[in-house]
Amino acid sequence: MAEEISHVVEFYGINVHTNNDSDMYVTLPGYRVTGSSFTRMIYRPIDGMDVLLSQLRDQEEMYVTHRHAQARTNRESFRQSIAEYPPAARIVPHPFDALAWNWNDTATALSDYVDDSHFNNLTPFVVEGDEAFGTVCLYRQANGWRSGSWLQNPAETLVFRACCICLDDITDTPVSGLLGLQCCQHVFHRACILNWVWKHLDLPSCPACTRLI
Repeated sequence: MAEEISHVVEFYGINVHTNNDSDMYVTLPGYRVTGSSFTRMIYRPIDGMDVLLSQLRDQEEMYVTHRHAQARTNRESFRQSIAEYPPAARIVPHPFDALAWNWNDTATALSDYVDDSHFNNLTPFVVEGDEAFGTVCLYRQANGWRSGSWLQNPAETLVFRACCICLDDITDTPVSGLLGLQCCQHVFHRACILNWVWKHLDLPSCPACTRLI
């Protein structure tokens, strides 16, 4: 009945606003980052891929920053400009002090989310993202963990040839790169479904069948 707990840091790109957006007027490249913490519950069977049981956001807006990044030409210059201006009140929860994650990693993840088409000297932009400090609770079947009758008579895993989020082929993806859902047994790229759940935490549902997660 053992529970394995690990701490991870992830980054989720949320939006990229340009000066063409009707809800805001952008004159210079900039960024906005919100700090959040979360808890994720994962079940790992002896055979097969991990199953996402739930993901909850525990805390929001541990910090928010919005500074102009003096970048005009390419993704690397944008990354450097972000790295040079970390938020003054960036709060890293204590369990994550020992992890090798710093503001430079956040700047890299944030800049990677921006499409190359934004670096044309004609379309200023603001990119928004969440820096997420997460606690992952892993339950292994080998340790005798059970949760409800769905483990006694699990539904047949429904694997599409393509991930319905990114539309890329998943047939050759290693099991470690896939993640199934408890609610319906649909399977997706791990990164795709975690990003989907993060962006729909108010009412998380399967993107394939809309069942609540």
